[in-house]
Amino acid sequence: GRRWPWLLALVPLAVAGWWWQRDEGGDPVAAAPQPTVPGAVGFGAPTGERATDARCFMIAIDESSSMASADQAGVRADAVRATSDFLAVHGLDGDRIGTTWFAEGAATTDPGPPDDVVLGAAPATLGAGTRIAEGLRSAQAGLDRTCDTAQQVIVLVSDGEASGPDEFAAARDAITTSPDVTVHLIAMNDNGAFESSRTFWEDPALGVASIRTITSFGRDEVARAVAAILSIETGQQVTAT
Repeated sequence: GRRWPWLLALVPLAVAGWWWQRDEGGDPVAAAPQPTVPGAVGFGAPTGERATDARCFMIAIDESSSMASADQAGVRADAVRATSDFLAVHGLDGDRIGTTWFAEGAATTDPGPPDDVVLGAAPATLGAGTRIAEGLRSAQAGLDRTCDTAQQVIVLVSDGEASGPDEFAAARDAITTSPDVTVHLIAMNDNGAFESSRTFWEDPALGVASIRTITSFGRDEVARAVAAILSIETGQQVTAT
């Protein structure tokens, strides 16, 4: 029974230690640095003043079988996360971002504030084909649901090869019937995959604002392509890191 006073005497010391640890940096688990992904896509601080009003971005990502097998490193998803992080730090209050994954079907996460939105991953139920029009229509519906006044922007990430002539015609309709929406294309051209559809996408009558052709799924190339689009849409100089 004599040991209890000694144990009670240790209680204030334990409490003082807890307070000291909290003052020095808080819960050591919560304060531990988060792991980083080597070579992850990122952007530097922009140069110059923001020259445009708020933008509402939808990143429409081709998840057809050819794209999924070529992008095993997940570079496309990295680019979406990096864009969200960039807008959260350097964007305007009205900037929004969302995602659409598409193949035969489409799944959309509506645009939200960059520091709050949960960007969706590709479901496993989209199929293997490439119905680009379905992806564009789903992206447009998400923009219409959430973007009242901000300029609507679709960044299409695809090798550009739709499932057939009817699908190309449907993609044309999806773009040309929404002339107020700015569409940029990041054309994945690994092994010349984009070449068979280049004429379609470069037709001035289609009205695609910019085409960034990259020859692989390398992180540096994807980052530079997204940085170029951010530069256009903000009026600032954005660099890939």
